[in-house]
Amino acid sequence: PFRMAELAIEIQIERLRVVEISNARDAAVQRLSEAYCSIRQKNELIEQLQQETMDGRGGLSAALTQLAQSKTADNTEVEGLKTHIATLEKTVEDLRLIIRQQQQQQNTIPSKLSDPPPRYEESGVQKYIPPDTDDSAELTKARNLVLAAIPLPENAPDATLSAIIIPPPFTLHEFLNSAPPVSITTHWCPEREEHGYMYVPAFKCSTNPRISTAHRWAPVDVIGRMNKPTECFFNKEGLWYYAGSYKAFRLDTLSTKEWMQLSPEATSVIVKETIVGRKNISPQNTYETSQLYVAGALRVTCVGLQCVGFNQEVYKSLIEYSIKFGETKWK
Repeated sequence: PFRMAELAIEIQIERLRVVEISNARDAAVQRLSEAYCSIRQKNELIEQLQQETMDGRGGLSAALTQLAQSKTADNTEVEGLKTHIATLEKTVEDLRLIIRQQQQQQNTIPSKLSDPPPRYEESGVQKYIPPDTDDSAELTKARNLVLAAIPLPENAPDATLSAIIIPPPFTLHEFLNSAPPVSITTHWCPEREEHGYMYVPAFKCSTNPRISTAHRWAPVDVIGRMNKPTECFFNKEGLWYYAGSYKAFRLDTLSTKEWMQLSPEATSVIVKETIVGRKNISPQNTYETSQLYVAGALRVTCVGLQCVGFNQEVYKSLIEYSIKFGETKWK
């Protein structure tokens, strides 16, 4: 049922994007129509001036030259608009194809599954219903209330955590090979700092591996591997800390008003993550993607982070290893 609801939401989002792109195409067509009217008026003026030349009037040569240059510029603009319209139509067709595929997947999902969905003993989260408001402060308060109501695990994190000291220029990835860092798009509950939430793009753009100029949009599994307990780390004031084991759950979707109230750093991170799979990224691509978020064609999902445990052995081993690692690297 949750997957069907998510599919329905994603389909609705795709429809909104199709409407947005169709409106952009209509605007481009309107500009093309205006350019055509301008060319027609200039042609009429050229014919009038040619008639005046036949009557023996002078000074026509300079006027004709100016009009010819203007006509060339208009023709160039018309060609550019035609190319832009073709690109928009291709994007609309791609989005319609994605919607049809999602509808087919939704129709093939059985109404009753033979096995119940997996449950975890650590999970105490109830279904979150966001308040009917666009106020960013009210939405943040509602999310924090839900997080504050989640009970802590028996092996909760220590009140004071020791930092994992990594000597420069080495990174956490070199220290642990790989670890999921928590970025500026993550917020922690003030009442219960062990729980928090993060912003994740609902769709991502990638380049077709066979055709470098072809790009496609696809929905994102916002939960990913964190549907099961996952060891997480966070960075504070340049130092890394082991946060514990976390599970993710879907909270809600950011409104366009809440998107506008995010910090420029946060929106920049989200936009870059949205088009990270696209090759040859230009500032124009980044700007267009940010405008799709502003218009509501692209959305951001708010994913809750529930602390389900704290591995003391991992924590102590990391601290001890960081000390040995630092001593070894500096020798």
